[in-house]
Amino acid sequence: MQRASIRLVASICASVAGATLAQAKDIDGQVFIVTRGAQAIKLPLVQVAAFRKTEMEAHIREVDTRLSADRAKADAVVKETIEALQRAKRAGAGSEHWVEDDMKAHGPIKDINDAMRRGSAVGKRQGEAQKRISSAEARLREAGTRREFVYSAARYLTDLPVPLATAKTDADGHFKLTVADEEVLALVATSSRTVFDHVEKYSWVVRLAPHDTTVTLSNDNLTSSRSADSLLATTD
Repeated sequence: MQRASIRLVASICASVAGATLAQAKDIDGQVFIVTRGAQAIKLPLVQVAAFRKTEMEAHIREVDTRLSADRAKADAVVKETIEALQRAKRAGAGSEHWVEDDMKAHGPIKDINDAMRRGSAVGKRQGEAQKRISSAEARLREAGTRREFVYSAARYLTDLPVPLATAKTDADGHFKLTVADEEVLALVATSSRTVFDHVEKYSWVVRLAPHDTTVTLSNDNLTSSRSADSLLATTD
């Protein structure tokens, strides 16, 4: 009787293990970027992680809620700096006519000293106008950079849920993940590439249906691509 019970338990365990294995599947993928010159750049050593889609969506909503105040402030600052730049440009508009305006206001130039005085005054006015424009442009660049940061993918890719599986791409950008067949997944990956003195950053949060067994992470489904396949829309 005891031996029969042991055999029954062993049989059940084997059946469960077999069912679990039968429900697992491999996902084959590749990570690469196509340049503007139509060159495909394979990205090695990229960590790719699979998450439950529902958990990733909940994480994205939590980040959106947490950053809502910072984003509203960043949007307001950008709007204010744009308006300041527009005012500065309006104030400096027509500066090439300021000499004519001076002539109309003060009459003909009397002598060389008068000409130098008037020229200096107009030049100072033009310089101050250009300085205000340059200052407003610099503030707008700074405000734009801060706004990009609070809307960037980087804010979503920390404190992530526990992944179901992870893999790292090989020299050709290929990877393989083994996951449960019934799961609706989100694949998450990040990478970067230095082009001259500029660093290009790439982020993916791509939905994967249960029947999908292959996936490509490339330009078409970056978080910045506004792709329907991406769970996340960001500035980079």
